[in-house]
This record gives sequence, C-alpha cells and structure tokens, in this order.
Amino acid sequence: MRRPHTCPRARSPRATAGFTLVELLAALAIFALVAVMAAQALNGALRQRDGLAARDDAAASLSRSLALMRRDLESALPLAFHPAGGGEAEPALDEIAGGAGFALSIGGHPRLSGERGDGLARVLWRVDSGRAVLTRQHWPGLAPAAQDDAGPLRDMLEGVTALSIVPLGDWPEGDANPASLPPGFEVVLETRQHGRLRLVVAR
Repeated sequence: MRRPHTCPRARSPRATAGFTLVELLAALAIFALVAVMAAQALNGALRQRDGLAARDDAAASLSRSLALMRRDLESALPLAFHPAGGGEAEPALDEIAGGAGFALSIGGHPRLSGERGDGLARVLWRVDSGRAVLTRQHWPGLAPAAQDDAGPLRDMLEGVTALSIVPLGDWPEGDANPASLPPGFEVVLETRQHGRLRLVVAR
C-alpha cells in the first residue's frame, strides 16, 4: 500500500524553533554564576599563595637574622673598641640604653659581602625605632682610623620594636676592665609578628 507523501514544511513548528529567549537567559545566568564562583575561588587561591609567600619570607628573614646574631655572639672577643679620633675606649660588650641594641667586639669568622677588615671587627645591632627595623653595622678592626671606615647599615629584620642583651654567668660589674666579657648572653627581641623572642648563647 502506498504511503501518503509528507511535505517537510508540515512538521511541527516546535521541532525547529531552537532555544527560547527564557531558556537562553537561564543558560547565560548559569554560566555567569559559574564564572563568578570560579573567579572568587581563583582570587582566594592567589591571596592564600601571597599570604604564604609573605610568611615564608618573614620566617626566612627571621632565621637569617638570628643565625647571624648567634654567630656574632659566639665570636665575641674580650677586646675593647677604640673609636676613631682617640676617644675613650668602649667596652667589648656595650649595651645601648632603652632596649635599642648593643655593640660587640668579634673576630674569627668570614665577613659579609662588602665588609673589610683583618678578622677583628666591631658590630652594632640596633633597632631603628622610627621604622621598627633591626639593623646591623660592621667596623673593620677594633681601632678604625676614621669614622667613615664603618660598613653600610644593613636592614636585617622588620617589625622589631626593642632589642636588649643580658649578660649571663659571673661577670664583674663596673668599668674596671672594658675588655671583659661574660660567659654567656641572653638576647631579647620584641617583635610585632613573632612576639618576644629569646636567644641564649654561651661563649
């Protein structure tokens, strides 16, 4: 039996209409929501990465500063420092009042890049209260010819508000022997990020 011929134009209009405007708007809204969620997740991941990198840099800076300070304290020598210009000799360990730092005669370890000297040196650890930064300065030798012989002032650690040193063990008080040193030291750093830090070193 012969089937009746069907014209293509006779199909239902719904079969060839495609998406309606409402369906298209709903799809766009879903894509926009997914894009916003993805952007927020990426932004959060980037902030977390930056925070971890900043904490890692701060921890590395703290570790380097404490290691260098420990090395200086372990290298302390019972020798007075004679400043340029023939001033009065300064004690081997000279604490700066007000928790601002200390100066120390040292010897026997390599110098940092740019530092000069013959193995004996004077180091000054000091807190720049205006910037809350721990700094270190190096003089080559214990009797420099001029004040200009001092090395550059180096920023070591940010967020430090105070630095004090306490002699440990039997140590004669007074200025009878400016070359004397105690058997050990306890250094206390007040920091904004890490709180109070103590470094104990025996000679």
